[in-house]
Amino acid sequence: MAFEISRLAKKIMMKKTIVVSAIIAALVFIYYWFVLRTVPSFNEQIEIPRIEKSALVKIDTNAVPYIEAESPSDMYAVQGYLSARERMFQMDILRRTAKGELSEIFGRSTLDSDRFMRSIGIRRDTDEEFSQLNENVRSGLEAYCRGVNAYISNYFNNLPLEFTLLAYKPKPWHPTDTLAVMKYLDYQQDESWRLDDLRQRVQDKIGVDLANELFKDDWSNVLSNRKTVGDKDDSLHEISNNHLFKKLINKLISLHPINKTIPSWGSTAVSVKTTNDNASKSYLLCDKHTDFVIPSYWYLCGLHTTGLNVTGASVPGIPGIVLGRNKFIAWAGASLRADVQDLYFEQFESAVSKKYKSKGNWLEAQEIIEFIPVRFSKDVVQKVLITKHGPVIVKNSEWAIALSWTGNKGCIKNLTNVKDVEPALNVLWKLNRASDWDTFSKSLKGFSGSPQIFTYSDYLGNIGYQTAGIVPKRNSNNGAADGTKIMSGPSGDGDWINKFSFEQLPSSNKIDFVIAANQKILPNNNANFYGQYFLGHQWSAPYRANRLYELIGDAKRKNESLSLSFLNKCQSDCYVSLVPIVANSLNDALVNNHSNDRFKITMAHLLKNYNGELKTTSSAATVYEAYVYKLCSRLVEPKLGIELTREYLDRWPLAITFVEHFLTDKPMHWLPPYERTFTTFLLATLSQSLTDIKISISPFSDNSSKWLWKNVHIAFFEHPISRIIPWTAFIFNVGPISVSGDSNTVNTQGVSYTEWPGKFASNSGTTLRMLVDMSDKNMFYLSTVPGQSGVLGSPFRLDQLKAWQNADLKPIACSFDQINKQAKYKITVRNAEGK
Repeated sequence: MAFEISRLAKKIMMKKTIVVSAIIAALVFIYYWFVLRTVPSFNEQIEIPRIEKSALVKIDTNAVPYIEAESPSDMYAVQGYLSARERMFQMDILRRTAKGELSEIFGRSTLDSDRFMRSIGIRRDTDEEFSQLNENVRSGLEAYCRGVNAYISNYFNNLPLEFTLLAYKPKPWHPTDTLAVMKYLDYQQDESWRLDDLRQRVQDKIGVDLANELFKDDWSNVLSNRKTVGDKDDSLHEISNNHLFKKLINKLISLHPINKTIPSWGSTAVSVKTTNDNASKSYLLCDKHTDFVIPSYWYLCGLHTTGLNVTGASVPGIPGIVLGRNKFIAWAGASLRADVQDLYFEQFESAVSKKYKSKGNWLEAQEIIEFIPVRFSKDVVQKVLITKHGPVIVKNSEWAIALSWTGNKGCIKNLTNVKDVEPALNVLWKLNRASDWDTFSKSLKGFSGSPQIFTYSDYLGNIGYQTAGIVPKRNSNNGAADGTKIMSGPSGDGDWINKFSFEQLPSSNKIDFVIAANQKILPNNNANFYGQYFLGHQWSAPYRANRLYELIGDAKRKNESLSLSFLNKCQSDCYVSLVPIVANSLNDALVNNHSNDRFKITMAHLLKNYNGELKTTSSAATVYEAYVYKLCSRLVEPKLGIELTREYLDRWPLAITFVEHFLTDKPMHWLPPYERTFTTFLLATLSQSLTDIKISISPFSDNSSKWLWKNVHIAFFEHPISRIIPWTAFIFNVGPISVSGDSNTVNTQGVSYTEWPGKFASNSGTTLRMLVDMSDKNMFYLSTVPGQSGVLGSPFRLDQLKAWQNADLKPIACSFDQINKQAKYKITVRNAEGK
C-alpha cells in the first residue's frame, strides 16, 4: 500500500514538474520572442538604400555611436537608422502627438489630445516649412528619413514590444514628421498660456492687488502700478462675470494633451573662461531639464564626415546635434522664458457665424476641416476656426478663446519684420558647422524655435552668449495689455505688431562668464518689459542662478583654478538659499512665543543647524520641504480654495518666492483668518507639517532618523504608453528612485508639492548633463538618463541610472584617436542591394 502511495506521489510530483517546466519554458520563450529578439545587436552589418559608400559605426561601452561616413547624406542616413532602432516607438508617439494622430492607435481615449493638437495646427505648418528648407538641409533630412525607413523595413516583423502590444506597425517616416517633432518640443518649452489662464482665474477670485502679489517675480520692488487688462477694458470685466464666459474658462482648464507640459522644463547653461600662464581656457556646462520619461528625449552620438566632426546630444527623429561640440566650438542653450503664447477672447456674431469682432469691425475667421482617424470607431470631423490671433482652442456659444503662438506660422505672418526667419532645422545645420563667434552668432540670426540663450565656448578660450528666437512685440497701450492674462480680442489691445529684432536681443562675447538658468534677465526697475515691450513673466526662481554666480564668482575672485572637476561639483550642488530665512524665522518665533514643545523645538534647531543641502541622507531636508509647502498652502488656500491653490503650487515656477516674501516682509493681510499673529502662525504651520511627515513616512513616530529625504523625494520614469494604458506601467515604467535637490537647486530634481501628504514625487528634473573643456579636444563629458536605448530588454536601457543619481558624467570621444580607444563594438553599413 505504501509502495502504491509512493508511486502515486511521484506521478503527481512529475506532473507538477512538467507543468511548472512548461510554464517556465513558455515564459522564457515569450520573453525571448517578444523582448530579447527585438534588442538591437552591436556587431552586425546593416543595409540602407542609396548608401554611396560603406560607412562605419563605432560604439562605446555606453552605447554611444560614432558614425564615420564619406558624405553628409550617408552620415544622416545612418543616424536615422540608429536612432530608429533604439527609439522607434518614442519617435512614433512624438510625431503622432504633434500631428494629432494618437487616436489612430489608441482609440477614443486620446481624442481630446488629438483635437487640441489639430487646433494648434502643427500638422498644417510642416508642409510649408519643408519647402523653406535650404537644399543641403532638405537633402540631409531626406537621407535621415531614408535611414529610419530602412530600419522599419528591415525590422518590420521584429519591432519592439510596444508595437506588438498595440497591434500596429509604424508608418514610413516623412520629413514633415521631423519638423512636427521639432515644433512639438518647442511647444512644450513655450507653453505659457496655461499660466495666463491661471493668473486670470486667480485675479477673478481675489482681485488684482492680491493676484499681483502671488505672481510677482521680484520682491525687492513695490507692487507695480501699471494698469491691468481688467482695469482698463470694461467689456472684459463684464464678460469675465458672465456665466457663459466662465463655462468657456472651465473648458479651457480641461485641455490636457497626453504628454502633459511640465512648468519646470528648462536648462542651466554656463560658459566660463580662465587665464593661467597667460593662456586662456574656456569651459561650458549644461544641464537640460525635462519631465522624467523613459526613454529620455536625448540620444547621444558623434557625426563625422567630410567637413564635419560634431559630437553631442541629438533628439530622436531630428538629424544633427542639438547641443555639443565640434573641433572649434561648443554650444548649449537655456530657455529664455519669453512669453510667446497669448490667449485672446473672441466675440463671434452668433453661435454658428464665422464672423468675429475686431476694433469695431466684423472679420471672417478661416475655417479648416480636420479628419481624425479613430481606432475601433468612425473618423471624427473637426472644424477649426482661425482668427487673426490664431486658432480657436475652445468655443462656447458666441464666445471663444484663440491662441497666439510664435510656433504657428499664421500668427507671425503679419508681423512686420519676419523676413529673416527660417526653419529651425536650417539653423541647426549651420550651428553644427560653426567655427568661431561670428559664424556661431550669424547662424542663429533666423532661428524660429523656442527662444533660447545660447552659450558659446571655443578652442581659443573665448566665450559668449547669443539670444535667439521669435519674441513678439505687443500693442501694449501704455502697459495695459502685457500678455499675462487673457486679453481682449475685440479691442485690439495686446495684438502682436512686430517682433524683437535679432540685434535687440541680449548678446555678448566680451565677458568672463555667463550663467543662463531661466532666471529673469531684465533690470529690476523695469518690471517685465524690455524697453517699452513686454518680454515675459514665467521666469524660474533666482536661487539656481544666484548659487552658480556665488560658486563661480567666488572662485574667480579668489583666482582659484577652474576645472571640469569644479564645474561637475557645481552641477551636483543641492544647496537651497531659502533655508536660512526659514530657519531664522522659526527660531525667532520659538523665542518670542516661549514654546515648551520639546519636539517642535528640536525640529526648529535641526533647521537652524542645517547646512541647506538637500541631500538624500538629510532628514532636515524633509522637514524644510514639508514646512515650506505647508506654509505656502496655508497662506493661499483660504483665499483661492484647495484646487486653485494646488494648481498655483504646481504650475507657477515662482511660487517659492512668495514664501520668501512672506517671511521677509510679513504682510499680515495674508494670514489665515483663524490665525492672530505672525509668530503663532509659523509655529502652528511647523506642527502641522511635522504631523504630515509622521503620518506619511513613519506613522506616529517622532524618530526623525527615518525622515531622510531619499525616503520621500522619489522619481518615476514614465513610459509614454503607460500614460494612456495604465496597466502597462509595471512592464515599462522605472522607479521609485531616490533623488536629491529640488526645483530650486543647481542639481535640479523637481518636487510635486500637491502629492503631499505622501511622497514628494519628482516628475521632472535634470535628464542631460554636459561638460566641455575646449582647450582639449578629448575633454568632453555627457550623460543622459535612464540610458541610450528605449528597447525593453536592452542592457543600455537603464545602465546610466546610478551615474545620474551621483551626477557622474561619461567621457565622450571627439577625435578619431579617442573614438578608437573607446570603441567596443563596430557596425558596418552598406548599400541595400538593388535599392
